[in-house]
Amino acid sequence: MKGMGFLEKRGLSSPKALISLALIFIGLMWALVELKRGILPDMHRIYNVLIASSILSLGLYLRGGLDFSKMLLLTLLSIFVPLFLFLAVVPVRWPSRSSTEQKVRRSSLLELSFGSNLVLCNSIKLASGVAILLAKELAQFRRVILIDWIGEALDRLSDINLKTISPNEIWFGFSGNLGPSYFLTLAEFLSYMTGVSASLINEAMRTSDLKLLEDVRIPEPSRSILLGILGGSTKLHEALPETAGVLLIDASNMSAREKEIVSLITSLQVAVYDNRDFVLITPFLSPLTDERTPPGIVGGLRWLISRFSKGGAFISSIREARRYLKEFDSVLSCDECEEPISILDSYQICPYQENHT
Repeated sequence: MKGMGFLEKRGLSSPKALISLALIFIGLMWALVELKRGILPDMHRIYNVLIASSILSLGLYLRGGLDFSKMLLLTLLSIFVPLFLFLAVVPVRWPSRSSTEQKVRRSSLLELSFGSNLVLCNSIKLASGVAILLAKELAQFRRVILIDWIGEALDRLSDINLKTISPNEIWFGFSGNLGPSYFLTLAEFLSYMTGVSASLINEAMRTSDLKLLEDVRIPEPSRSILLGILGGSTKLHEALPETAGVLLIDASNMSAREKEIVSLITSLQVAVYDNRDFVLITPFLSPLTDERTPPGIVGGLRWLISRFSKGGAFISSIREARRYLKEFDSVLSCDECEEPISILDSYQICPYQENHT
């Protein structure tokens, strides 16, 4: 009886009073949860505040009896008072426009890096420079393989995690999960680029017997090109940085044809990794831009591009590569636009406009 008297003095003798107290407590706790989420308005905040206010209003309504004249005032107070309290106790930190835009640009570029991307530029020199800048940006988050055609990457990437390797140090005979089909495709590509018999290249790479390519009947410079590029011993994945950074393949001192071969067969070597955690960035010219490319090579290129989506690649080229637009997940351009995906030094990376000439 003494306990009942204690409850009666505090208005807790009836079930309605207990329910109202419980609702008020739940409403306040629900509203206080919003403190952890800051004060920026969003749909979740609106829903939570309305729910909390409704529960709090119901509790106050039950607590105050059946006086409907107080209902509107209590509801308004329960909605706005918690919000004003939040504004008073939570410090407001509005992010600067530049830092917000930078996060958006980086997240967009990083997201794109897990698919296949064609970057169209007005010249192969510009395409080569943009490839270096893309590698520098993405190396903050991912492991990157970069093929440098112009010899500027070493200076521009001096402040990041960097490993270098020459093309003739890489073993391009690692077939990975592709098995014999890798050697057949590699032989077809190299035969197209050098004029050397595909069956001879296939046999040399499949058996790791490069002495077959020393045959004096193979014309120059094709024989020297093949022997100079295919004689390495380091597998591509073994040369990569252990953490985010760049593996730089320096092809800057090679001839134009050798650069194209290195980009082509490195791209094919990347394709043997089904589940890879690195992104390829390379300039690419012929055969991507040559209208005389044989149908068999075109089919091989389309298959190769489809493999890039498994881990990501940025292929930078000139506008003649537009005929492969549909093969890539995304098509970008080195242009000026109002809403660039990324700004790399003085270059803008923009969504490609098909009507752009």
